[in-house]
Amino acid sequence: MANMSLAEGLRRYGTLLALLVICVLLALTTPRFLTVSNLSTVLVQLSMLVVVASGLTVVVASGEFDLSVGAVAGLAGVLTTGLLAHLGTDVGPAVGAGVAVGAVVGLLNGILVAVVGLPSLIATLGMISVVTGLNQWYTQGQAVYGGLPDSFAVLGRGALFGIPVPILIMLAIVVISYILLERSATGRHLYTIGDNKDVARLAGISVRWNKIFALVFCGACAGLAGVIMASRLGSGQPAAGDHFLMDGLAAVFLGMTAFSLGQANLRGTVVGALIIGVLRNGFNLLGWPYYIQDIAMGVIMIGAITVAASKGAVRMPSVTAMFK
Repeated sequence: MANMSLAEGLRRYGTLLALLVICVLLALTTPRFLTVSNLSTVLVQLSMLVVVASGLTVVVASGEFDLSVGAVAGLAGVLTTGLLAHLGTDVGPAVGAGVAVGAVVGLLNGILVAVVGLPSLIATLGMISVVTGLNQWYTQGQAVYGGLPDSFAVLGRGALFGIPVPILIMLAIVVISYILLERSATGRHLYTIGDNKDVARLAGISVRWNKIFALVFCGACAGLAGVIMASRLGSGQPAAGDHFLMDGLAAVFLGMTAFSLGQANLRGTVVGALIIGVLRNGFNLLGWPYYIQDIAMGVIMIGAITVAASKGAVRMPSVTAMFK
């Protein structure tokens, strides 16, 4: 660390520095930004994105993608609220069902990718249509609301020792994901597979089962985020999780420009998610129209990845490589 050059320091920690600069600019521009209530709101709103992005980080570390997380979150939300509102299921089993349906979709994705051999982009893209169809069939395109127990609201709007429950869940998932990737044999295997699956196979690593595990974990995280979202909204909205896909991938890709350059890592993903959450909050405080916000977020994401790629920090596979 002591021998790190200024250029290397900027390469590794430039994204974190950008987050700090954004916070300073927003604090100078709008006094409401640094209030305790606003910062708490940012973290609560960010909690579900971080949960989804944590799962995506594990998948990207293995060299794969999961485009179905948004649809899975929506299905988990309506399934959980449907069980609560229409069947009177207890909160615990209903929440478990929401997480489980995400894991099942992840398992199906894993089988398609690791066993059948489909490229993950194609398999999970197709899964979006399947899950969206199930979602629409289950809800008939209508929101699920009414009859939800007060105990379910605690998951998305409650607090423990003064800390909002969604933030506590986010912290738990981040810790679990960090230990999984950085402190376990499974994490080392996933990174090895992501770097070169042939080398991993020769080293005796089960490429198939590790990829299936990564996609199941990602699906479960998406399901959990969808359940939290439904609890916060007080209803199951079929399209509530649609924004998780782009924001989640943006967080992961931004994170690949920090700390472990070119490699999906939890610390970077959290920083990337914070940038997205802080910017969206700042845009709202400044009164920017939603379409300007979308344009700005897209430009920022493209710019960050372009700069990182020019320095060799991010290496995305070519389209032809996805079919090999």
